[in-house]
Amino acid sequence: MIAQTMRRGCDAALLLVVLLASTPAHAWCIWGFGQCAPSIVGEYTLEGSSVARLTIAADKITSSIGPVSFTADYVVKSFEGNRVTIEVGLPPDAKVPLDVQVEKDQLRIGTKHVLAGVWKKRAARP
Repeated sequence: MIAQTMRRGCDAALLLVVLLASTPAHAWCIWGFGQCAPSIVGEYTLEGSSVARLTIAADKITSSIGPVSFTADYVVKSFEGNRVTIEVGLPPDAKVPLDVQVEKDQLRIGTKHVLAGVWKKRAARP
């Protein structure tokens, strides 16, 4: 009886170790462990332009200027404080890193990229 209980305990401990090792570190921030990346999800307009729009979902980024738009996949590569580095996948196999500074109602994207500038968060639609 004791041997069977010990075996189940070891199996449970092994399963816990495997789960902990396989889960991305940022997923633990939901439960209050570690630091969460600041959210960049939302709809934005480029400061000084009434036609440039940027829509960021959980894994896709869409930029549009008037009738022209493009959508690409992205992943968060790193973050520290309010700075987030994302990697945008462009066709055919190019990956472009973007440095994003997250502020209260805006994003600042580094000056050497197509999406560079200050993007103001759009008000939520009713």
